[in-house]
Amino acid sequence: MPELSKFMSFTGVALVSGLVWSVWHWPLIIKGLYGNDVTPLYYQLIIFSVFIISTGMIMTYLRLKTGSLWTGVIYHMSSNIFIQKVFTPITLQKADSSWYMDEFGVITALVAACAAFYFWRKGRVEFNDLKTL
Repeated sequence: MPELSKFMSFTGVALVSGLVWSVWHWPLIIKGLYGNDVTPLYYQLIIFSVFIISTGMIMTYLRLKTGSLWTGVIYHMSSNIFIQKVFTPITLQKADSSWYMDEFGVITALVAACAAFYFWRKGRVEFNDLKTL
């Protein structure tokens, strides 16, 4: 991220790193090793990508603000623990729950996108998002 930020805007750095991070997971999703058996593959790829690109925006802000890689490591670890080991197990399971919850559900992606919007606005101001892509 620090290297990308030398020639890209905050928005560009966040989107590129989030997209790379998302696509990195796609082979596991496509092979069926990560995801669920309820929603179609295209839905999982889209929703997961929105979730990951959104959290990438947040982690980009934290990484550039603190100068530490550890903010992203802790964020990623916490996200995995809370989503996979806390929130999903305590959610009432219905036939259509997979469409809404977990890393492949629309609710999680929408919440992450709202938080990302907040950090995108902060990052544009704090990191001078006037550079060209």
